[in-house]
Amino acid sequence: MVTRLGEGLDTSVEIRPRGGGPPIGTFHTTPDTKGSVDMIESGYSRGKFFLPHDGLIAPDGFRVGNSITREIAAWRYEARVLSFGGELVWGPLVDVKHGVEGVSIDFGDWTHWWKHRRAMATNLTGEATAVFQSIHDTSMAEDTSPNFGLATTPGDIEVTRFIDGADGRMLGDVLSDFARADCNWVSRGRTVYVRSASDRLTPSFSLSDRDFLGEVFVHHKGRVQANRVIMIGKGGLTVTVEDPVLIAADGLLEKTFVEQSMGSESELLVAGKQRLAQLRIPVFIELPKNASLSPDAAVSIGQLTPGNVCTVTVANQLRPIKQNFRVDRIKFTFNGRIRVTFAPIAGES
Repeated sequence: MVTRLGEGLDTSVEIRPRGGGPPIGTFHTTPDTKGSVDMIESGYSRGKFFLPHDGLIAPDGFRVGNSITREIAAWRYEARVLSFGGELVWGPLVDVKHGVEGVSIDFGDWTHWWKHRRAMATNLTGEATAVFQSIHDTSMAEDTSPNFGLATTPGDIEVTRFIDGADGRMLGDVLSDFARADCNWVSRGRTVYVRSASDRLTPSFSLSDRDFLGEVFVHHKGRVQANRVIMIGKGGLTVTVEDPVLIAADGLLEKTFVEQSMGSESELLVAGKQRLAQLRIPVFIELPKNASLSPDAAVSIGQLTPGNVCTVTVANQLRPIKQNFRVDRIKFTFNGRIRVTFAPIAGES
């Protein structure tokens, strides 16, 4: 049975030495615990919480003494956050502030190490995820003590990257250049999963308009609608693609696209058909911004991992519709509030 969001919270934070050794202790949060997790696709996922000096429970069930808690330091230790039986974030402590009552901790996923490694010189051309991994592994090779890995899902996107090691660019800045257009990534467990932007994920779960707090709209974007598409290629070569049925129903709605890189009729025809499919009836679901999910939504934290794809169905409007969305970001507080940012993948499915 899928846990209802916002109920039955069982969030815990393990504190471990760098490299993934056994936990020195586990902090079991309560609804009053101040803390949150912010997971972002192709970004720096992070979190923060307040750990009382007597808040850690050792593996043997006894409370960890203050002397051990006071030794917790940035980069020497890791935080592993689990909730609803799923793993949210695992990675280094990046900022630690000791006080009279306890420790304020900021932590991140493994990509935070990229901010502290210089990108090594390279000149590579190849499949995007392979180039990404080569740059990553070379730049992380001097010190592998963080002990995390990369897993790639290649695609058909080729890139060229030249890095002048003398310019001092950090690995995080270099890898961020791949985001969206070339690769996407998300950190889970002790692995950063990198996939080609050409990889079209299939939906792994479903939601309906009733699962959202706030109004869900069905938007017919008539301003961009077209039932005839004219493609103009190299040398003025012109191809027309149209839908006679919709022309009769809606009146002629024409749009022209110039593609100077296309020099053959077949290329223009394929591109024109794709454009027409997108514009002939441009109907989209509009979700609330930073959507809050209902506590009754039958979905797990694991399914809401950034990068996953879901199908949203709207049945309570005059026109029922389905559309696929990618989970772009999830913000989770230890008192059970969950906000999710969804990015539309395409129009009506």
